[in-house]
Amino acid sequence: MTKLARLLNPRWWRFAAQRRVVSMAARRGHADRIAARLPRPAAVDAAGGETLARDGFLVLPTVDAHKVAALRTWLEGHDAYDPYRPELGEFRAPNAAPPETHVANFRDTLLVDAPHALELANDPAVLAAVGTMLGCKPTIALLSAWWSMPTANGAEHAELFHRDIDDYRFIKLFIYLTEVSEDSGPHGFVKGSHGVERHTVAGSRIPDAEVMESFGAENVMRFTGGPGTRFLENTYGVHRGFPPKSKPRLIFQVLYTQRPVIYSPERPLAEAREGLDPFTNRLYLA
Repeated sequence: MTKLARLLNPRWWRFAAQRRVVSMAARRGHADRIAARLPRPAAVDAAGGETLARDGFLVLPTVDAHKVAALRTWLEGHDAYDPYRPELGEFRAPNAAPPETHVANFRDTLLVDAPHALELANDPAVLAAVGTMLGCKPTIALLSAWWSMPTANGAEHAELFHRDIDDYRFIKLFIYLTEVSEDSGPHGFVKGSHGVERHTVAGSRIPDAEVMESFGAENVMRFTGGPGTRFLENTYGVHRGFPPKSKPRLIFQVLYTQRPVIYSPERPLAEAREGLDPFTNRLYLA
């Protein structure tokens, strides 16, 4: 986004303003006021919401294998790109990815048409837990999918501990589309860190030693599992994707927010679909 586009975009101003708010009480207050102006959740999950509020994550039942296989096969037939090295162009990952590429992303303009992507994002059980945490009906703000691949470069970017500061309150859904073991890049999350006041600059990476000293190694969770493994997470908490050692990892992710964020589509990408809530899907479906 150019400097002029940022100046003209109210989403950018909201995004920049909330990133400067460090006080947890202030962030909760802003989020509560936003939620009060929005539709109530269609359903709530008190137990799931309590777990998210306490631990910062919630492990969900595994996704049906046929849906996972269909989504993975579809993604394998489409080009990805290196978000950190755009000059490399588009390519088929993981086999045809450039050797220096450690992450290969798919564009959300593709994902809106991917088999089962919106269905998984609109799972009633997921929306109930997320809505309970957000305090309002969730908004699907961003669809993402990417390959993480072994490289000789070591951990880079989001493979280092950090916080996401997308808005005052948000939750992400992670679904593994491949087998994820200790050798294929498990996602890591520091249990309880979402409720600890930020002591780092927004967007900065946090050294491993600082994480261990601040939170304890026993609170660093590593999520492994087969295709279809899924979990919700408050990624304001400290987290990272451990770099794969030997096998690539394919993951699908959904960002749920209270309102559009700077990464959200500027206009809907597809027509409305029967059975999908118009408010929750308003940024992707007309």
